Amino acid sequence: AYPYEDGNFYDWIELYNGTDEDVNLFRYGLSDNDASVKWRFPSGTVIKSGGYLVVFCDESVSNASGLRAPVGLSKKGKDTVILVNDGGFVVDRVATVACGNNQAYAYVEGKWVVTDQCTPGYANTSVGREAFLASFGGDTVDCNVKISEVAAKNLSCFLDENGHASDWIELYNAGESDADLTGCWLSNDAEHLFEWQIPSLILKPRERIVIFCSDSSSAGDNTKELHTAFRLKATYASVYLTTKRGTVIDMVTYANLPNGCAYALLEDGSYVSTPYITPGYPNTKQGYEDWCATTPYTAPKAAAIGVIISEIMASQSGTYPDGDGDYSDWIELMNITEKEISLEGFFLSDLESDLYQWKFPAVVLAPNS
Repeated sequence: AYPYEDGNFYDWIELYNGTDEDVNLFRYGLSDNDASVKWRFPSGTVIKSGGYLVVFCDESVSNASGLRAPVGLSKKGKDTVILVNDGGFVVDRVATVACGNNQAYAYVEGKWVVTDQCTPGYANTSVGREAFLASFGGDTVDCNVKISEVAAKNLSCFLDENGHASDWIELYNAGESDADLTGCWLSNDAEHLFEWQIPSLILKPRERIVIFCSDSSSAGDNTKELHTAFRLKATYASVYLTTKRGTVIDMVTYANLPNGCAYALLEDGSYVSTPYITPGYPNTKQGYEDWCATTPYTAPKAAAIGVIISEIMASQSGTYPDGDGDYSDWIELMNITEKEISLEGFFLSDLESDLYQWKFPAVVLAPNS
């Protein structure tokens, strides 16, 4: 929900100065128990009148710099967060309760509540929430990387290494120098920009990379491809590429993308819905032809193969037994060409949402059979 300056996510505590004067917090302390003060504010820490200050909590460090305290908080609650002044007197004390992921325990309109609408550094109101979302970023965007293609409904047109057809996003380095995207983020939700963090990745000038949006479930343990922790919506949505701190590098909004179509960046800088996809290639007709020529499976190739489903028996009770003597339902395929066709690597399915339920072994269909 809210990253530290190093791009990592820690628990945090927010302080508010409700007085008419600025408060110097030097030698003030924070703790998560009554036994001792675990951390004291560094010199020069001032909270303005009417202002807010966020302290990140990382129990694994003992002497971290900045506003990062070795204080531990449990999502199960039952902690006591204590603020003491430079004289050792308790300024405030809050007993925490159980909270879910990205939920905050906040003081709202005179009472403490658990909320999904966190506002670190801003008032605990709807206006504060809007201001917080608008404040994301602050770090430098030193690259010219574009979201160059989005395919939000990929049922069969482009497969990953595991033979699965996932939604996907293509990133393109339009700059003249290397673009280091390590630690940057991809998301399809404006209120949760930190959905999936890009691992070690450097794009060379004019280089493209395809990232599958599979919710990670279709990615194998040994895959070299990148798979996000979210899926894309085919109807209407936006995709965001942001820095470690949430500064938007690029954002694309698309609507109603059918299977096999993409929302693509053209050479003139405009975006259009295209009737074809070009993953890893320029978004041109030539790029499409080049992709088809180097891809083992594409829809145009499948259409030209010449295998059709010629007959279906969906409720058999005693007409045609299988090799075990059982009367199973069956499907008949036919080769309508004048040459042999190998079905090895083909799939059968009865679900459009999962087209890869059963994979053919090494089977060859004779001509016209």
